[in-house]
Amino acid sequence: MIDPAAALVGAPLDPPAGSDTPADRALLALSAIEAGMRGDPRDEVHALAARALGRGALLEDETADGIAYYLASLALVLAEDLQGAEIALTAAVEDARSRGSVLGFATASFVRSTAIQRRGRLGDAAADARRAIAAERQGWRLAVPAARAVLADCLLEAGELDAAERELIAAGRVASALDTESGSDNAARIGLLVSRGNLHLRRGKAERALAEFRACGDQLARIGARSPAIVPWRSNAARALAAMGDVNEARRLVEEELAIAEVGGAPGPIGHAFRVLGGLSAGTEALETLELAVRHLEESQAALERARALVDYGAALRRSGRRQAAREPLRRGLDLAERCGAHAVATRAMAEVRLTGARPRRTALEGPEALTEREREVAALAARGLSNREIADSLVVTVKTVEWHLRHAFRKLGIDSRAKLGGHLKVGSPG
Repeated sequence: MIDPAAALVGAPLDPPAGSDTPADRALLALSAIEAGMRGDPRDEVHALAARALGRGALLEDETADGIAYYLASLALVLAEDLQGAEIALTAAVEDARSRGSVLGFATASFVRSTAIQRRGRLGDAAADARRAIAAERQGWRLAVPAARAVLADCLLEAGELDAAERELIAAGRVASALDTESGSDNAARIGLLVSRGNLHLRRGKAERALAEFRACGDQLARIGARSPAIVPWRSNAARALAAMGDVNEARRLVEEELAIAEVGGAPGPIGHAFRVLGGLSAGTEALETLELAVRHLEESQAALERARALVDYGAALRRSGRRQAAREPLRRGLDLAERCGAHAVATRAMAEVRLTGARPRRTALEGPEALTEREREVAALAARGLSNREIADSLVVTVKTVEWHLRHAFRKLGIDSRAKLGGHLKVGSPG
């Protein structure tokens, strides 16, 4: 199973001059993930990863059961070619499915969930994470804490804090067992630390959040991983510090992260750092910094982070008295957040739009028009009388995924049972 962090232990590898043999491609994959985690320029990381993948040759070498293929795919994620990573990982999912490899399918689904989550498609990311977690019964364990952390983050963004906490508790049990077995911290714990920190911060427990983010930073430092494209632990810690009143230390951490991100050159981490820095600023400085965040994130595939930046920028404009100018970024952020399935961000955006004096369209957060494509598809099948198991089989997803989409469809439609779906959706009769 994947332990991408372990690739940084020891001296950096010199990538091979060619990429004609399986050994060359595997070495290139290790070189790519090392470069990505160090924070090397994204173009260099991307070039190494692309050479390693070899237009499908690496997958033919290793199948979806190998490790090097995932290292190269994760390097694409760190270089912020999220679409390319998703395409590569979908090929691995299909390879595992065609061979009947449960463990390969779980691994490919988990790694793909990380790329999809960064793109902002929370429902799809949660579905992939659930597929991976389901394989724990067949012995897939090492990345279970990380997969549950992905699912928890999706639930957190959807506003389901209690469900997110349950996933993190389950993840913690597995992580502790793995630590005991190996005698050391498992690398998959990094994602767990970040997710727990995010949950604590959302619940107003800034000190506990800060401890989780600093622990994450300590683990990354031990393996020489500096890039905020892995985890922006510094800016996350800064948010906790700001909540505790230590703005000076918060700014120092974010400025350090921004400097590292600018060396890498990926717009997502740069935009994220500017967004957090803007939140620590006031007046004209805040507006200018948040505008920079939006500009960088407009070039990024990280849709949800772009939505956050738009909402933060619009809110800052509104607070400065520029209510008319605030409406456009707020509406864009609202629309994007809702399409991502990020209910928490969308709810805040809706409140900010109203504070500008505008009347937001009712369907932004509720009604049939608010449903995502997959929510509409699941709800339509449920309205036709199919059970959750039948819907899952029809769409080739898990029952838990069907439950996720139905739960969100019910909330948006303002109903509490399947029997009421027909009155809100235009569906044909069964059969």
